[in-house]
Amino acid sequence: RLLKTGAAVSPVILTLISKPVLAGYCPTGSVLASLNVSGHTHQGVPCSGRSPGYWKNHESEWPTPYVPTTSLDTVEGKKTRFNQVFTQPLSTDKTLFASLENSAGGGENAVRSHIVASLLNAASGYNTTFLSVTQVQMIWNNYKLSGGGSTGYWQPGSGVVLYADETKINGVTLAFGKPGSGGITGWLKENMS
Repeated sequence: RLLKTGAAVSPVILTLISKPVLAGYCPTGSVLASLNVSGHTHQGVPCSGRSPGYWKNHESEWPTPYVPTTSLDTVEGKKTRFNQVFTQPLSTDKTLFASLENSAGGGENAVRSHIVASLLNAASGYNTTFLSVTQVQMIWNNYKLSGGGSTGYWQPGSGVVLYADETKINGVTLAFGKPGSGGITGWLKENMS
């Protein structure tokens, strides 16, 4: 029985690991569960989001109403705080700008960093057909409500569970290599140019 399950899942695993299948296209949540194994059909929308590093270095491009920490407007109340934007707060009162730190590696810091970049992408019009501001907020809130850290998760489609650094499809864990290359962080990274 185990061999039958493994054989049924292996085409999906190979498809998810093979980047040429999507070739510059961002997979939507439901696409993760139903990727075309042949690789001849693009499913998703063109990727155009920006990375956490981009947003840290391009403060002048931050969309309204979000204000980075080092903005010329140094009035304390003007800096946008993470806890003002997301209903599931951080234990510390970080700004969105400070939340962009620690994007490398994995874990909750990497998820938070890529969530903030995704929020700014959505508000700037990057990948608007892929993720809206509300959807980005929902991903973070679901992740935190389910425990955050290594146990928190988001379910983008039937049978697909994304943890911080790990992806499971129908209960089978997919191996992506290093931390931050799978799970929520890896999925959000794939949607950034």
